[in-house]
Amino acid sequence: MTERFSARAFWGPRAEDVEACASHVATCIERLGRRVPELARWGWIEYGPGETHRFIPLRDVAADLRERLLDGRARDRDKRVIEWMGFNAHLATSGEDEKAELDVHAGLTMHGHNACILKPAAGALGESAVACGYLLELVENWDAEHGLVSAWPLDRLLGVDDQTDPIGWITFLAASRGPIPSLPSPVRVEPVPRRGSLIILSPEPFDAENTNHVDTAMRVFDILNDHGLLRCAWAPPIRGAP
Repeated sequence: MTERFSARAFWGPRAEDVEACASHVATCIERLGRRVPELARWGWIEYGPGETHRFIPLRDVAADLRERLLDGRARDRDKRVIEWMGFNAHLATSGEDEKAELDVHAGLTMHGHNACILKPAAGALGESAVACGYLLELVENWDAEHGLVSAWPLDRLLGVDDQTDPIGWITFLAASRGPIPSLPSPVRVEPVPRRGSLIILSPEPFDAENTNHVDTAMRVFDILNDHGLLRCAWAPPIRGAP
């Protein structure tokens, strides 16, 4: 079975109104559409009774995105909007099983991180150069400080806590976190001018059944964590820490 890798970009609390968030999403899907035609047409899925659903394409992009983001806001049990939690939207390229999906969580101002997560069809991120390209589109669009290309077996393998950022088959770390230390072969580190570095664990996609891949991932995670590069900038304080 081909693992479905996703590209994910994360950034800390950042106040943005709905217009700014919608503008970022519009630019994001425009950039993705320039990369491959399959990612040029986005919309959302409206669910009906039972398993019925229909795909509704974006037409007035700015207005439709604004509506989706406002509809996706978190609410308390009295249905009041929780303002500090920002805006959320889920987009898709079709209503079929083999679709790409984009999840956006932006405008959150405390207690966590914002994120943009691209889940293309299975196999779409199977080459490191392609996967790096998608990840950098998200990182640059959202001015993110951490990002990764990963699949659930690696997520489960690392099992990180809320103090620590995970790594992926490919990981982006902003330059503000500090220099990247020496890492074991076959790991490759690629500088991203004016932004940070990409860390690529292996030329081929990560495979949780490959013991070499697993060993490399664990070693790299430990080295980066020991150097303080995976400490979440927005993590809650560690108990007992000064």
